[in-house]
Amino acid sequence: MHSASPLTGATPRFRPTGRTIMIMLITGIFAASTPISAQSGSRQESAAKATALRLALRVALGEHGQRSLEAATAMANLASCLHDMAEYDEAEGLYRTVLVVREGLLDPQDAKVGITLNNLTWTLVAKGSFPEAEDAIRRARAIGIKHNGTRSDIVGLRTNTLTAVLFYQGKLDEAEHYCRANLAMWEELDSASPGNVLGTLGSLSSILQKKKQFVEAEKIARVVLDLDVKHLGVRSENYARDLVNLATILRDANKMDEAEQVARKAHARCITNFGQNHPHTTKGQITLAGILRARGELEEAEKLARQAVATSRRYSSERPFEIAGSLHGLAQVLRSKGEWAEAEQVGSQALQLFAEQVQENRRDSTLLEAAKQNYIEILRKRNVSESDIEDKVRALVHLE
Repeated sequence: MHSASPLTGATPRFRPTGRTIMIMLITGIFAASTPISAQSGSRQESAAKATALRLALRVALGEHGQRSLEAATAMANLASCLHDMAEYDEAEGLYRTVLVVREGLLDPQDAKVGITLNNLTWTLVAKGSFPEAEDAIRRARAIGIKHNGTRSDIVGLRTNTLTAVLFYQGKLDEAEHYCRANLAMWEELDSASPGNVLGTLGSLSSILQKKKQFVEAEKIARVVLDLDVKHLGVRSENYARDLVNLATILRDANKMDEAEQVARKAHARCITNFGQNHPHTTKGQITLAGILRARGELEEAEKLARQAVATSRRYSSERPFEIAGSLHGLAQVLRSKGEWAEAEQVGSQALQLFAEQVQENRRDSTLLEAAKQNYIEILRKRNVSESDIEDKVRALVHLE
């Protein structure tokens, strides 16, 4: 998501206590994969806000024309709102128009160009366009360094964004390097925004989880949740998302009792904070369904998995990776239930979507490999020959 203001990048500020800084440094400290946005409340409130912003844009266009800084500002505000509503295609189009206008009327290295690139990055991330997102955030970060130096809140925020983009592509060592460098920078600054600090903490937790360093990852994830509650509240986007993240760490660490407890809490919180039709809600459903499947609670797991597929398909044109993830989760549940025909059908769809995203956007291939192995096991249970299995997999992942 975006920083609290799409125009200035400003967020509420706080000075971490010495104890907080010490915890961060001792634990190694990355978590929220996205910066904090102003919370817009319910879907209805967001829609009302979008309507008002569209009216403001029409007024700006009428008074100043499309190629004006006033219209660009109105477009940026609307794009930020649409992003938070998961309307990524329209948000991307608006951000690209804002970028063209600001680059044309301002210096290409102007600070507002950097802000636009940063916000465009997150829309590209949401759509799975990671190489382009990496290019955009590296440029935004360079602009930030030009105007603010290497040790500043704005550069730290963009470093967090770059770290997340690297993480999504499986570039874990480089991502961890930027995380730990950011932590050292926060310690030296006179003040730090909660979005920046929480972003670095959450990102490092996710990296360590990916590296199977679960003890440190869990410690950091719990620190993140405590800071979420203290600075943002339980209705914040970050709190719901970070609950899901902790549940996945506990699952991977085989702490299944607590994993289920946290996943149920996260799922309920996602529905409360975002409603049924939101990417974070889908992730909460997938996470809980996977934990229940592993615990043999297959009927509830299937219900959640099917809900996740239905929810993700509502924004299918914009988040194909999430659709693939929900399909993979459903295929796993169907495999556990022995419903082989539907499991094969759903598993093939998941594998194909994962393959397309990895090949087109250089995404981390971990889930692709998991989907491939799941599909192979399903085919073996259906007594498909190894040569036919190889042909089916090759066709789905477009191997030469």
